[in-house]
Amino acid sequence: MDAARSAGIAIEIVPGITAASAAAASMGQSLTERGETDTLALTTGTCRPGDEDAAWSGCWSPGTTLAVYMGVRAAGRIAAALIADGAAPDTPVDLACDVSKPTERLFRTTLSEMADTLTENAITGTTLILVRFPKTEKAVASVAA
Repeated sequence: MDAARSAGIAIEIVPGITAASAAAASMGQSLTERGETDTLALTTGTCRPGDEDAAWSGCWSPGTTLAVYMGVRAAGRIAAALIADGAAPDTPVDLACDVSKPTERLFRTTLSEMADTLTENAITGTTLILVRFPKTEKAVASVAA
């Protein structure tokens, strides 16, 4: 923006919405729900080459919706890290592929089945992973233990 302004080029900032909001709208659900998921965490599934994976397991607790951007290739590692951190294998996961595009596809799976669902449906591109850790799910017992 500074370079354009310095060059005398007019710019306009057009606000958009994040893919997490677009995915929730396409699925007809909220990212947070009173009494169930009152926290939303946004994280990446892909770091720079050579960097350690993101701290996915540190991004959740019961009552959280975890939105993972660019996580298709890391789906198995993401699931393993969250399950090792105490998440229930049957924790619900929504996959939103090409959200807000004509090629949009939506899938519902579980944490333990997420990587297989991606593979079985040949999902390799732009996909948002939404993992919901409701306060009333088994994940609460696992984390509390």
